[in-house]
Amino acid sequence: MRVIKLRKTVGVDATNFYMDVGMVQIILNEILNENLTVDGVFGIKTQELLLEFQKNNGIYNEKIVSNQSSTFKKMVESLPLGVFIPTHYSHGPLRVDIGQLTFDSEEMIFI
Repeated sequence: MRVIKLRKTVGVDATNFYMDVGMVQIILNEILNENLTVDGVFGIKTQELLLEFQKNNGIYNEKIVSNQSSTFKKMVESLPLGVFIPTHYSHGPLRVDIGQLTFDSEEMIFI
């Protein structure tokens, strides 16, 4: 089962919550076979890869990724099975960086 959700919109002139940007960076790395730094920052390289993905998939003028966007739906469909996408939003003192996995009571999604 593929359950991946963003909290906010990622992209040009978007909210760009760092965990969501990191998730998009991980997905872009997987499906484009890139080595983009997963830092949660929507910078030039992330923007270029997002626009490349959209162009390669016939998605024009979107420039964003949201749960309802054509881009996000296509990204999730394109992911190979067995890819870990960490989703950790700690409300306590535990600090988890993008790309780390936790094995506590917090959520982790296996794709």
